[in-house]
Amino acid sequence: MEIIEVNGVVLSKEQEWILTPSNNRMQGVVLLCPVQNISEVWYAWEKMIKALDPGPEKVIFCENNSTDNTLELIWNWDYPHEVIRIYTREDANKDNPYTVISHVRDLLLTRARQLNAKFAIFLDYDVFFQRKDALKTLVENNKDVVGGCYRRRAPPYPYHWICGNFLIKPLFKYPMSKSLKKQLREMKRRGEIACQLSNCPEALLPALGVGMGCVCIRSNVLNDKNVYFYPPIGTKSEDYSFCERVLKNGYEIYLDGRVKLAHAYPTENKKRPWTPKKSLEEVLKDGRDSCY
Repeated sequence: MEIIEVNGVVLSKEQEWILTPSNNRMQGVVLLCPVQNISEVWYAWEKMIKALDPGPEKVIFCENNSTDNTLELIWNWDYPHEVIRIYTREDANKDNPYTVISHVRDLLLTRARQLNAKFAIFLDYDVFFQRKDALKTLVENNKDVVGGCYRRRAPPYPYHWICGNFLIKPLFKYPMSKSLKKQLREMKRRGEIACQLSNCPEALLPALGVGMGCVCIRSNVLNDKNVYFYPPIGTKSEDYSFCERVLKNGYEIYLDGRVKLAHAYPTENKKRPWTPKKSLEEVLKDGRDSCY
């Protein structure tokens, strides 16, 4: 797979649209972005936001405890945006590692609610869309909660398009390999209701949960104060705590296999904690059909 480098971040060739800004924006659609120490990926990420076609009406940032020039970068950005800033103690995550991010996400939800947003889309600052029409695709689904599919580690292969838990029963409507169908039937026989997939179908599929790297939330859920992140449920992450509350209150969750994303991959001179011990070409390859 061909790759490109955008301001120190390595992306796939099909993401080259990032270099061409768009002036189209969707009214009533806000992007919600928790940020901390983003300087390494900022210049590529902000290009990506400006090139989305259409893009969001406004971007809302919530920053905490950055030690680089994150605040300067986001305050001076030339795109419609707002900045929420908080400071958290070093022991804030003592009881649960997701305490701070839960609080941050709830602050962003509250601001989107105050703005009467039709759709609020969480997007992490190290996540890049594969297609420029991704926001439009998410919004036009017009569902309660829809997540995108992004690359993450999943054994036994290095990286896959995978995110959240697909409900098993609806998957049988879509073409799949014999081995995958066998795996799914066995999981269903054991009473399991959901699984994680690599190489998911390019379709809108019911899910048990989604990750918050990219998720679109419709106004009916956004305005329901019984759906929130903080506090996390037990030892669960903030995203699965949120999804559990979404389902408990009668809403539906979906994953859209057409909305694919990638985490920012560093160039050789910018190593980051999630850098795999593989070549960039190997990292960017799609995984094989499998279910975990």
